[in-house]
Amino acid sequence: VSVRAGNVIGGGDWTVNRIVPDFFKSVKKRQKIVLRNPKSSRPWQHVMEPIYGYIKLSEKLFNNKKYSGAWNFGPRTKNNLKVIDVARYGKSYLKSKSLIKIKKSKLYESTNLSLNSSKSLKLLNWKTRMDAKQALSLSFEWYKFFYKNKSKIKIKEFTFKQINFYKKILKKSK
Repeated sequence: VSVRAGNVIGGGDWTVNRIVPDFFKSVKKRQKIVLRNPKSSRPWQHVMEPIYGYIKLSEKLFNNKKYSGAWNFGPRTKNNLKVIDVARYGKSYLKSKSLIKIKKSKLYESTNLSLNSSKSLKLLNWKTRMDAKQALSLSFEWYKFFYKNKSKIKIKEFTFKQINFYKKILKKSK
């Protein structure tokens, strides 16, 4: 099986050139928020969404090899937000006065990205349950909590609190 998820955000991601962690690093250091492609549109999803899809697929695959093959786990394009809108949402969420700086990228990046997840919807009944702003809120909450509470135990508890919140969303959507 090969699985792919697109435009995933969520707490604990420290990879360079990722909008949410880079945003927090800039705000924390009182630096400008640097954006490469502010008009690029992405269907953002919280990391718990594709993980739930991976678990559903794993359960099906365990009992039936017909679920072998390639799978996409991405939100519908109605979840798209431009990169600039993500930065503005974050500034508003944190009440930040940090300035946004646009930096020309030498690398090519597609203006619009999305995955066709119709197979996951049809065969697994998988779809994202949160819209992009809900996913962003959970992500921003996590990083905000992290920077205020360096205790690993508190961060772990907070992460489980977010997982339980997502489980409630799943129950409501059934």
